[in-house]
Amino acid sequence: MDFIARQGSRKYYIQSALNLDDESKERIELRPLESVRDSFKKIVVSKSYGKSWTDDNGILRINPIDFLLDEGSLDRN
Repeated sequence: MDFIARQGSRKYYIQSALNLDDESKERIELRPLESVRDSFKKIVVSKSYGKSWTDDNGILRINPIDFLLDEGSLDRN
């Protein structure tokens, strides 16, 4: 994982990847987040994503523009 950010009592695990265009690259990038077994927010930032969404493992997938410009992006569901 690339970053761990804290805001008060909240903690965010953030993984960044320029492109996740193939399944093997995506598996490699997600592995660190999936290995963390706590309830804090996990986020992948990649230009491969258009609209943000949360996968079945609770990992938020978001594009860099939304991540940087939307003040509430860390707390999206």
